[in-house]
Amino acid sequence: MSDECNDICGQRLIGSYFIRIVAWVVGILAILLNGISLFNNISTISKCKSEPALLNNGLIAVISSGDLLMGLYISVIVFYDSYYGTKYCFKWSLNGFRVTLVLLLVP
Repeated sequence: MSDECNDICGQRLIGSYFIRIVAWVVGILAILLNGISLFNNISTISKCKSEPALLNNGLIAVISSGDLLMGLYISVIVFYDSYYGTKYCFKWSLNGFRVTLVLLLVP
């Protein structure tokens, strides 16, 4: 074991099956639906004839891109939880990324 491992090591990153399933569903839906929304808004920006319509479509595109990135982030976390299982402490203890994930996922 590494010197940086503690009592959290040997456990899954996301402990509950229900939370894992919800995270998969939310991540995939966020990627798909915000990708569609982003595509639709970017394709209609060039057709806007007024400044408020342009601003509205631009802001919706910015929000959709942020939500798309959050969906990617959630999907990456759930994927790594599925891939590493109980060994995530050994794999991520070198770069400090584990601390961010644990702080975000522990209720």
